[in-house]
Amino acid sequence: LATLGTADALAEARRYSEAVAKFTSALVLLKASGQLDSGNGHMGEQTIGKRTFSYQNQGLRFPHGVEAYLYFRRALSHEALAKMSALQRTEHMGAAKSDYTMAQKLAPAWKDPSARLACLEASMTSDCTN
Repeated sequence: LATLGTADALAEARRYSEAVAKFTSALVLLKASGQLDSGNGHMGEQTIGKRTFSYQNQGLRFPHGVEAYLYFRRALSHEALAKMSALQRTEHMGAAKSDYTMAQKLAPAWKDPSARLACLEASMTSDCTN
């Protein structure tokens, strides 16, 4: 969660390249920690996601699981980088779509990843802000 907090802070500070790296690190740490319960046959079911806990003591909860949240937030950073860099636009948009798709698979009831994907598919130049 400390790595996730750092990634969120970097994204909020618009340091998107660093945020992408930290979100990636947080995903690696989450998977290595054994917090993902992949043996039960339910994609995306997480032992950490079943507990009620507070993130950074702010009361932010992860109703769709930490892994889905990480993919979603990394996708937002990739999307921001795509808007900033014409040279790497295709690369970052592809990464954003991939991460939104993963978040959607992990948390099918969460509407945000689907909405972001639909917006990106509708227009590569649109501002998909909610």
